[in-house]
Amino acid sequence: KKEDWLAEYTEKFDIVIDDGFISDVHNGTTMYRPYQYDYFKMFDMYSKHNKLKLYQPYFKPKNRLSDYAILNSTGPVGIKYYANKTFSQSICYADSYKDKDITCVFAIIDIGKNTKLTLDEFFENKDGVKLYNITYIVRDNAELKLLRKHDYTNKDNACNVIDSKFIQFPGSKVTTEIYGEGSKHTQDNMDFDIYNDCDTNVIGSFNLFKNYTNNMTVNINHLSPNSSSIVDVRTIGDDDSHSSFIGKININKQAENTEAHLENKNLMVSNKATMITEPQL
Repeated sequence: KKEDWLAEYTEKFDIVIDDGFISDVHNGTTMYRPYQYDYFKMFDMYSKHNKLKLYQPYFKPKNRLSDYAILNSTGPVGIKYYANKTFSQSICYADSYKDKDITCVFAIIDIGKNTKLTLDEFFENKDGVKLYNITYIVRDNAELKLLRKHDYTNKDNACNVIDSKFIQFPGSKVTTEIYGEGSKHTQDNMDFDIYNDCDTNVIGSFNLFKNYTNNMTVNINHLSPNSSSIVDVRTIGDDDSHSSFIGKININKQAENTEAHLENKNLMVSNKATMITEPQL
């Protein structure tokens, strides 16, 4: 049922995504079928000529919970941003169906060459489990600024597992900023495949309290020369909260002239809080 959320989300977001569902907000109304613009195009499993098969090489089993987001999703949804554009958009990963089962989202974000995109993401909590598998393809000389915010409400019964894969073509730049307060269980996994002459920045800021949990992993793969990456994640833990961070940087032998920086700082303001950090270089 969609009458519960239409009025609320059409005023705040450009695109709404749920399990197998993607819509755009156009003139104050929500279109349930993909709508064509001059700077981006959306597709779902019902779209003709969506060329989903071209994206299949980017998906391989990870032996993580996000594999179920592909296996159990109603179908993939995606957005193709055309080349040589500059603009910003907002996306809400919503609980549009108001169901009680596991929500599985399988999404593709494809950013064209030389395009500069600012993308605001909002992940809504639900009473239950939400699994995400999102792939961001940042093509040659494109720039992506990703602002990710987790829902601050309805956290007591919410479980979120978000698996993000970033593929950076030569000359591209990605900056991600993530903010949240955790939930009953929050897991944010970010994998980067970085080719030559790229810049990558990952900034995380979390404020945990009560018995909320937030786990984050960042896996940086430098595959080609002359690229740089910065990972800086900081967390405050209060009450009975639980936080963990695993940061890993892999530099291939051929990835000469690579500059990489990994930093994780945690502030415990309660004797009952648990904070785990594991850097891997």
